[in-house]
Amino acid sequence: MATNQFYKETTPLSVYVTNLEEYVKGNLVGEWISLPIEKSNFEDFLKTIGNPEEIAIHDYEDNLGLDGLVIGEYMSLQELNELGERIENIAISEVDTLNALYEALGDFEEALKCFESGDYVYYGDMTLEEIAKEHIEETYDIPNGLKNYIDYKAIAHDMRCDSYYETEYGTIEIL
Repeated sequence: MATNQFYKETTPLSVYVTNLEEYVKGNLVGEWISLPIEKSNFEDFLKTIGNPEEIAIHDYEDNLGLDGLVIGEYMSLQELNELGERIENIAISEVDTLNALYEALGDFEEALKCFESGDYVYYGDMTLEEIAKEHIEETYDIPNGLKNYIDYKAIAHDMRCDSYYETEYGTIEIL
């Protein structure tokens, strides 16, 4: 991939922006750009592809591995920048958490909002049965003779029906 001053391989989100006027004429004129970008830098970037009236997004790179992230072909600079700003500070260690939220909620925007608000508890690789046991033992003083009679599997089932999700990326509770 050819690089330019507006593209950095290490940026979490990059898009391939094309000059739509040229594209309609049959010419593929475009460049990669990393997001977010300052408005003045975007105007300079547009000059590199012929300063078009309209742009289209023909490809994107998600260097974090975010499930559910979709970049629309006709997203505006403002939408792209806002999305770039929202994901630029997501640490690699937090990607599994966001992906677990996406798997639980089924909508990337909702998952990102929940992630940003912190309205979740991420348990990582713990199973719901392990979480149920931990919650019960921390909440109640259960005599040792009764601990073997508690049905943690049934409690885990109830938790699954409430706000807990076991995902490919770990177990998460949405508050």
